[in-house]
Amino acid sequence: LKQLDGSSRAKPSGRAMSLSDGSEVAAMDETERLTDEPAEDAEVAADFLFVLQASSRQGVDAPHAFVRCCLSPGHADEGSVMPAQGQTAEEEGRLKHCPSCALLVCAACLGPELPWQGMPRCRGCCERADFFDVGHVEQLRQLPQTLLREQAAQGQTSASQILEERQLLRRVLRPWSQEECVLAWSTREVLLAEDPGWLVPLLKNLMLPEGLATLLPASADGSSWQNEAMALFDMAEVHVRGTSCAELWRAAFVVVKLFLGASHGAPLAALMRRALAFLQLCPVEELELFVDQLVDSALGGGTDVLGLEVRAWLFERANADVFFAARLLLSFRAHGLEYSHERDLLGLLESDADECKLRRLADHMDRLVAGDTGNCISSRACKPFPLPTHRGRLTRGTTSQLRERVGGATGAQKLYYSLEAAETHGAAEKAEEETVNVLLKQEQDPSSSMWECATASFMRLLDRLVTEAPEFQALLASCGLRNEDVRVTYAVVPVALGSALVECVPDSEPLERARDRPRGLREPGGLRSLHEILRDANPEPQALERALQVLAFTSAKSSVLSFVPHIGDRHGGNVLITRCGAYLQIDYGFVMGQEPLTQRGYELLRGSPPLRIDYQEVYSAVGKTTMHNIFFKVLEYSFKALRAHSHLLQEGIVDIVRKVRRHKGIAEKVWCPLFAMDVDASVVATEHLTQRLMPSLNDEQARRFIEHVLLHYKDDAIIQLQDQLRRTKESVSASVSASTMKMTNELVQLIQQAPGEVAAALRQLPLGLQGSGMPGMP
Repeated sequence: LKQLDGSSRAKPSGRAMSLSDGSEVAAMDETERLTDEPAEDAEVAADFLFVLQASSRQGVDAPHAFVRCCLSPGHADEGSVMPAQGQTAEEEGRLKHCPSCALLVCAACLGPELPWQGMPRCRGCCERADFFDVGHVEQLRQLPQTLLREQAAQGQTSASQILEERQLLRRVLRPWSQEECVLAWSTREVLLAEDPGWLVPLLKNLMLPEGLATLLPASADGSSWQNEAMALFDMAEVHVRGTSCAELWRAAFVVVKLFLGASHGAPLAALMRRALAFLQLCPVEELELFVDQLVDSALGGGTDVLGLEVRAWLFERANADVFFAARLLLSFRAHGLEYSHERDLLGLLESDADECKLRRLADHMDRLVAGDTGNCISSRACKPFPLPTHRGRLTRGTTSQLRERVGGATGAQKLYYSLEAAETHGAAEKAEEETVNVLLKQEQDPSSSMWECATASFMRLLDRLVTEAPEFQALLASCGLRNEDVRVTYAVVPVALGSALVECVPDSEPLERARDRPRGLREPGGLRSLHEILRDANPEPQALERALQVLAFTSAKSSVLSFVPHIGDRHGGNVLITRCGAYLQIDYGFVMGQEPLTQRGYELLRGSPPLRIDYQEVYSAVGKTTMHNIFFKVLEYSFKALRAHSHLLQEGIVDIVRKVRRHKGIAEKVWCPLFAMDVDASVVATEHLTQRLMPSLNDEQARRFIEHVLLHYKDDAIIQLQDQLRRTKESVSASVSASTMKMTNELVQLIQQAPGEVAAALRQLPLGLQGSGMPGMP
């Protein structure tokens, strides 16, 4: 294993950067990555030691995972090796603490010395606009984002630093310092006028006793912060019909979750109704990704005033869309809530037709979970009902009572559903009948399936956020691709306690199975590469070129998406490749660093890899130009889009952590302090996302960060070893199965040829073995 680990991380001469696990990652700049020429002045790097220089004014934003070097432009590519566990006395002598931000920096990162401080500040603090400057800087801080960008483009350093300052304060998940509170509160009208996403950090810090509330005048009833919160809603009202409407409803969702977790109760009812009015703008396609979080937070621990407000609002949205109503009904069942919620939902539907569809759906799911497959088959006498995994589509049931087992620890079963067109304005659209595959997963522990469903909804949300980013859309249009071509997630819908339906990706095959070559005398040995797989599936040159572009898009995108929640168990059987070139990762049963019990030996050697990317195969398939023009751009755009929604993603991680903790055997299956029951889930989510999204870095530093992480874990030795072990296991199993089948056939032939002799031999066996023969045989 040491030999494998060393060969997978060959270090380039001269330049490397240390990671938190003690290993090293090559720190290549863009020119080196695209050419094979040796680096110039590689020996100069040995003279410097760098630590991560965060953009924040507080040292608490300096992340301590993955990367331990300066990521500032011009320095990240010259960083020398620094041990992750402490420095020597000589190394400590080369590093200084900045008197302003307390960050440890090297001599090259220090600015001019200030006579009243006795030592220089770091270069970042020297360039950054001070909080208490007056005059020109204060005028700039009152400008909107568009004007600040214009002045920054003209070379004004103060404008650039203020833009960086705003982005940092909007992204960070920690409470603001007192100076940051003063800055944000004084410019709140300007901030909310252009970006409604500021509503979340402003309200979060407003609800903290040591946050923005210290800037408000004291009131006898303590309602001053609530009045200011209502004023913030008024300022964000301008975005109801604007281009930033999506940011507004996502901020409203986070605020609703924030109020549901608060201890204020009834006094927040008016604010809750205001937040729900903004959330009303959310389309049902995205709202279905939030419904499990809302049901669990509002009704999971009983109903209070705020929970009843959310429940009534959900019923109102369900009354307008039967597919959302079906999703809400199944969420009630999956969370084990009282039947009264389902009964009230059905009673409040104004359409009798919609109520009948939901009752047919409920009856079908009851029979499906109970194993009554004979009464789940569709027929023309059956009336259609919504299929939860395929929004907007109706079904009459399964096409057969047979259940094909697909393997896996849960023993998932493949079902075949016939689809019809959904009804539009009361009239069914004419369309051919279609058959789709759906997996049924059933767990012994009812809580086991819930965190996989939560992770699947979280991954679909990440996919949606990345795909709608303007830069991503522009790149997609330049390649002539659609959003559906580069989708890398699928639906997992809970239907009952411990049961879930999983959407099957059409025209796809597990990577480890797709690599097997077809048998033939002229076929070479070994495994097929990604390029061979796509070439065989797309013989036409234009189709192959399009498939390779899709491969570059989806491999980069799926790597970033799996990195944020740290999806585990990333072997070749959990990676799908489609005929069109889509590379996507499946099976979200292990998350937040969890790994199967069979991988504990790997964890002892080194931590669980945070992502999987078959980098060498992707590079060989698409080529250097496509990697530069598509792969690394998608990597940058995806990470940038997710960093802009840090507060929204925090709620998703909180939901996953809470559902994982409800598993009865979690203490035996997870070696991770993040799941300690005495740590609040929001604290766990903040720590996790701070190390994954790096909110304290600017965009250029973040681009270098995600690139370094991906290049470090490319073709990871642990994952390669696991793939090799799985191939060996399958090969041995196939050999044993063939030998057993041969022996069985010989035994059957012997019985048929001489049944009397075989019967006489059986009579001579011990008494306990005489009745152990095969059924139907002597």
